[in-house]
Amino acid sequence: MYIHIPFCRSKCAYCDFLSFPAGQDECREYVGALISELSFYRGESIRTLYIGGGTPTFLEETQLIRLFEAIRKTFDVSKMEECTVESNPESLSARKVEILMQGGVNRVSLGVQSFSDRINTEMKRPTRKRHTLYSISLLREAGIGNMGLDLILGVGKEDQYRKDLDAVLKIMPAHVSVYMLHIGAGTMLERMVESGRFTPLDERTFERLYGDTVDALSEAGYIPYEISNFALPGFECRHNQNYWEGGEYIGAGLGAVTTIGAERKRNACSMRDYLRYIRTGTPPVVWRERLGETERRIEKLMLGLRMSKGIPIGELNELAERSSLGLVRSCIEALVRLGYAKRRTDRLSLTISGIMRSDEIVIELLRAVEGEGEPVF
Repeated sequence: MYIHIPFCRSKCAYCDFLSFPAGQDECREYVGALISELSFYRGESIRTLYIGGGTPTFLEETQLIRLFEAIRKTFDVSKMEECTVESNPESLSARKVEILMQGGVNRVSLGVQSFSDRINTEMKRPTRKRHTLYSISLLREAGIGNMGLDLILGVGKEDQYRKDLDAVLKIMPAHVSVYMLHIGAGTMLERMVESGRFTPLDERTFERLYGDTVDALSEAGYIPYEISNFALPGFECRHNQNYWEGGEYIGAGLGAVTTIGAERKRNACSMRDYLRYIRTGTPPVVWRERLGETERRIEKLMLGLRMSKGIPIGELNELAERSSLGLVRSCIEALVRLGYAKRRTDRLSLTISGIMRSDEIVIELLRAVEGEGEPVF
């Protein structure tokens, strides 16, 4: 299950997620509505729970307690293996960490992004290095060993990113996420680029730094199990693995998506609409689709390409029409020849160069499966 808390102290320059600043009165109203929505799924047995955002720990202490009490009362959590909460460092306190632990949280994902106060200021982030170090000490003193740190590759120059990576390696959290900076449409960062106030790293630098990241983290004992995610053995994020492996999940909160069986549905993204549905006792669903078996299998394979173990070539061939098998074979051969993918027995996985072009590669594989012409590589 995923629960979305859309609130943050401020909007970061690069952020294109469904999140925004809010006052605590709005937060309290939202938590009440969210708890009402959770009741639509009463009795479900939850294997993993991920509370993301936004910044869930932006909520005041009483609202966090209220939410965790509702979760315990509404669902069967007796078999829950993993409970993750996302947090920005400046929003944590000793009391909030205590509330998380009492609520059953055993994994915290900390949005560091950079240890540089200068970069965080440029990116309109309220986080400072002192907040990050203090939050890490709070979590470790409380006994939350399953802690993840997030970095963004590209928010600063190459030398600062290497310093950030070195800092993470000294801390040695259980999990590290490294996201490549994306300049989303309509973001403050897009306007900064257009006005010349920010210059993105070039593609070659991105690729070199990402490759060095994989090497450094692997040498330190981390398993690069997904494009952006690295874990010490046994600390892979089970919740996200379920997404990448095509599993079922419930989503609650603003804009959240649910996929169960052949149905996928999405909640309202407008706070006004979301609250209006809840007030009338109606699930806040504004969009639904039916997923065919072939569609789900294709989606599972394409998501599987994000993982280091790759995808079974046999399943890719099974999805193709007989007339398309040659195109699939040609596409795979081209990917391997260009160094974008590697083939190990019956599996196909992406290389560093392939990861940098993963969206394009997925499109080409889909074109091959559907018999739409020779690969463009």
